[in-house]
Amino acid sequence: MEVLDDIVELLEDEEWHTEEEVGKKLGLSTFKVKLLLNFLESYGFAQYDPPHVQIKHRIVEFFKELGEREDKLGSFCDGVNRI
Repeated sequence: MEVLDDIVELLEDEEWHTEEEVGKKLGLSTFKVKLLLNFLESYGFAQYDPPHVQIKHRIVEFFKELGEREDKLGSFCDGVNRI
């Protein structure tokens, strides 16, 4: 799951990126990059027009919301642990 998080973080600017850029920045082989980008497109997370990929806006918003909820939960758990 960490690799998917890294890809989403790289693509979250919602700009078009190349397979080569993704591979270099994440240290992945061309085969793995293509496999992961096909996965993202297959499940509606990204637009993939080889060799270019762009994450979909709703996915960026989803991950932001998820991060905010994790932060709130972490703060709640910290409070409970102090009791």
